[in-house]
Amino acid sequence: MFWKTLLPQNHQSLTHSVPLAPFYALLICTPLIIIEGYSWSTLLAALAGIALHIALDWCNTFRIALFAPFSFRRYSLDALFFIDATTLFLTVLYFSTSYLTAPYLWLSALYGVLFTLYLAFKILLHNKVIKVNRSISRFHQASTPSHFIYLKKIETITTVTTTTA
Repeated sequence: MFWKTLLPQNHQSLTHSVPLAPFYALLICTPLIIIEGYSWSTLLAALAGIALHIALDWCNTFRIALFAPFSFRRYSLDALFFIDATTLFLTVLYFSTSYLTAPYLWLSALYGVLFTLYLAFKILLHNKVIKVNRSISRFHQASTPSHFIYLKKIETITTVTTTTA
């Protein structure tokens, strides 16, 4: 029970913080630094990976605290649900064929381009939906009475009739 409540509350706060990203990169690189010695390229690769992870989670529908521990306000682009069929398909396709196409760098670049285009499309689509939603909400519509109000009246009449008989 403890883990189920701890993870959703804290996973995308301190662990997805831009100010703490260099600390996490150093933490992840520590075993490599101990084994192979210090290297700027290793540290920068870890930092780039963490930054990419934070950016991708910022695009999903769950909000992340980008500036924790200074601010725990959560941000989101609301572009992708974390289980998005197209994203999963592109990723599974890439990883299932990457061992066959490892020497071909252009395939990795193609995956990156397709994924970026899809993400941009989802962000544009989300913004369009928000605009349409705002424009629709400006129109005042007469509220229709509930269809069940008549059933409630009939029920009240029936109750009164049966209790007096």
